[in-house]
Parts: sequence; C-alpha cells; structure tokens
Amino acid sequence: KNAPGGADSTRGGQDPFFVSSSLCLFSAALAYFMLPHIGQDTIRTEDVKFREYLEGKGWDTGRMGSREFQQGRSLESMDGLGGEKAVGLVEKV
Repeated sequence: KNAPGGADSTRGGQDPFFVSSSLCLFSAALAYFMLPHIGQDTIRTEDVKFREYLEGKGWDTGRMGSREFQQGRSLESMDGLGGEKAVGLVEKV
C-alpha cells in the first residue's frame, strides 16, 4: 500500500530521497574522517619524497624540477653514486 511508486505519490518520492541522502551523509563522513590532511606544502613534501625514492632506486634526478630548484641543489647531490653524472632519468645498472 505505501510501497515506493505506489498509490501514494508523496511516499513514493520520499523513500529514494531518504536512501540517497543517507548515502551522501555516509560518503561525507568517510571523506572527513578517512582522507589525509592536505596543506599548502603537501605537493612540495610529496615531490621531495618522490625524488628521494627515485634516488634510492638508483635514478639520476639532476634534470628534474624547475630551474630554481635545480640551481639550489648542490653538485654533490646531482652526481651519481659512482661519480657519474647521467643526463635525464637514466637508471644505473
């Protein structure tokens, strides 16, 4: 009798609204409590972590990044582990 889409059109419109609004509230709670905080310097922090990861795996990162970043790096950090300086991202074997 009061099933969605039945004779009572008001009730038929309420049930889908309640379902969708409860899903919206659930997704908002998940986003608020489960997603990490993203601040102003998050991209810079992630770039540094990624560069350290690549260098740890033996990649030369001397030509990565902006010119300002490259000029600020020391020559020791641009040299490879064996004293060789590769061009671009070249994997050391």
